[in-house]
Amino acid sequence: MDQARVVRMLLFAGAAALWAGAAQAAKPLDIPKAKAAIEASLDKAYPHLDAVYKDIHAHPELALQETRTAALLAKEMRALGFEVTEHVGKTGVVAVMKNGPGPVLLIRADMDALPVTEQTGLPFASKVRANPGLRNISPALGPRPSIVNSCPFGADCNCLCAPRCQ
Repeated sequence: MDQARVVRMLLFAGAAALWAGAAQAAKPLDIPKAKAAIEASLDKAYPHLDAVYKDIHAHPELALQETRTAALLAKEMRALGFEVTEHVGKTGVVAVMKNGPGPVLLIRADMDALPVTEQTGLPFASKVRANPGLRNISPALGPRPSIVNSCPFGADCNCLCAPRCQ
């Protein structure tokens, strides 16, 4: 299964969950109508979400070094209307969407990359290498190992941006 299909499936699931939560408070959910609305919204939002995915994938950052990724996600969340707090636990981002009383939904996404050589051949494949002397990286990987945002990382971050689909 190609990455675009996996990302699209995850986004669909996230959008469906958000849609169902909103619909639950109002009236019974018309599944075919909701599915058509979600698919239309995804079709509209997909080019932007795909660009975000490829950007994050091409610029991986190791744990507690995800400053670029965190800034990108904070910007995306603000654009969606979330209240954003940055630098939580150093590089974490907390985004809160207030929509009145009722159940609260927490969605968590990993942002950190792994010291692994990417061999996908994709045009947006990571070419980033770790800085010398990093702790907690096996010496067997060499002094400057490659860094990659391996699946499902990029999809995690894109699911956070899925509320763009309205």
